[in-house]
Amino acid sequence: MSDPYRPKTQVEVRLNQQSYRDISTLTGVPLAKVMKYGDQILKRSMFETILDVESNIGKYVPKATGQLRDSLTHQLHNSSMNNNILKMNLGTYIRYMKYVANMSAQRLRHPRAPPTGWNPIYQRNSKHGKKGTRKRNPNQWRYVNYYGGARWVLLDDPQAQTNFYSQLVLYMKTRLEKYIAEEIRDIIPSNQRRPYYNKFKVIRK
Repeated sequence: MSDPYRPKTQVEVRLNQQSYRDISTLTGVPLAKVMKYGDQILKRSMFETILDVESNIGKYVPKATGQLRDSLTHQLHNSSMNNNILKMNLGTYIRYMKYVANMSAQRLRHPRAPPTGWNPIYQRNSKHGKKGTRKRNPNQWRYVNYYGGARWVLLDDPQAQTNFYSQLVLYMKTRLEKYIAEEIRDIIPSNQRRPYYNKFKVIRK
């Protein structure tokens, strides 16, 4: 069974020479100029969408070590625009993704209250007069091997979402649609926009 979270193209805009010829014919604008406009529209829209999705990864993806957020962000930046085809990528090879992807927000979010009966003080040599030291809340901190070394990490993801991955993919599509529409309005004269709206369709893979 294939991994539904492996890195791949999630949404795309796929144009070809015939698409641009159709726009050129309908608008009366030379083909080379239409292709130049199309390249600008798609590249700017991709850049803006990457920034927005990256921001949401930092807000809504759960954080233990931060590796899941880093992995998703890395794959997002592998999005590309080549040969009139814009591909927006997302996914991860992090193994625990399949466990957290379907957890409820209540289980994902930190910091959380300490466990019932938790004593925050280490009792050390009390008969000799030495005071105890404060323990880390196990619901807020974790000791992990992270990027080559063991360390304490703060579990800081108070806005982690249920179904965060599918929400990111949906957000990617809607933001890309938004920015393409905005770029068309910014670049193309009002009497020539309709053919661009019809051809620049965002498809979820």
